[in-house]
Amino acid sequence: MNAPKKPKETLTDLAPGERLSATEKVLAALKFEIELVPDAIDSNQRYVWTLPLSAQDRAVTLMESEALHAWLISAQPSALFINGSYDASARQSPISYVCSKLMDSVCTSAAGMCPKYPSILAQAFFCGHHADIEDLASGLISMMRSLVSQLVINHDAFDIPTLKWLLDIDTFDIGELCVVFSDLVKQLPRRYLVLCIIDGITPYEDSLEQCEAAAEAIKALLEVMESCKKQGCLFKLLVTGPGTSRVLHQEFDDEETIWMPAKVDSHGGLTPTKWEANAELDVNGWLPQL
Repeated sequence: MNAPKKPKETLTDLAPGERLSATEKVLAALKFEIELVPDAIDSNQRYVWTLPLSAQDRAVTLMESEALHAWLISAQPSALFINGSYDASARQSPISYVCSKLMDSVCTSAAGMCPKYPSILAQAFFCGHHADIEDLASGLISMMRSLVSQLVINHDAFDIPTLKWLLDIDTFDIGELCVVFSDLVKQLPRRYLVLCIIDGITPYEDSLEQCEAAAEAIKALLEVMESCKKQGCLFKLLVTGPGTSRVLHQEFDDEETIWMPAKVDSHGGLTPTKWEANAELDVNGWLPQL
């Protein structure tokens, strides 16, 4: 599905009030609630401490994973799919904690804003937090709306014609939303890091319609990653499932996939220093370079 053509005119000097008004209209059209992402991040980080030590050990095992470290420190656009081998129906899992810590490491305020490192654009969608059918933010369409919205919020250099173009898209068409997301990423400077996290996607495999929509979205995001390898920003895609994927993992190459064991070694549970000694070191390694 091709998105509507953008206006040909460009504006370089934008009044702050005009940009704010256009941005607010876009977010309203996309039905984006700004508090949902930081609320999920906070909830996941609190929830993990209620889990038994054996479940916390799963988070530690992932944090120490060579594959996760390689993905984090790679200087090339890259993708990673994590099979958590945990409770497949879990709305929050030890893997959700790791995803939330990654977001928290690069975000210094709500909704992925990173004032200290303006060239880092981080966005996430936590599927388990929107598992109820009556939740207006549930489903793959809402996921893509959220990812587009977070890009618009985090990057304040999209011009008015682009923002007006976003008001003309079909916000109920996942294919069109994928095209829009791809186009926005292509507009970003090459020095930018775009961290895109989708946590807990595998429950969508239980519905044929939802599974097909999830596959379409993942394929589109992987295409964004591949296009960035040729000429684009440093796009890092992380997709996870609490259990073991039957279908969606097939979109990723073997070297882009982590299969966590059903039983992990004992680490004595989580402590703040275990995060700092593992994944946070990798994150801090590339933050100053951006």
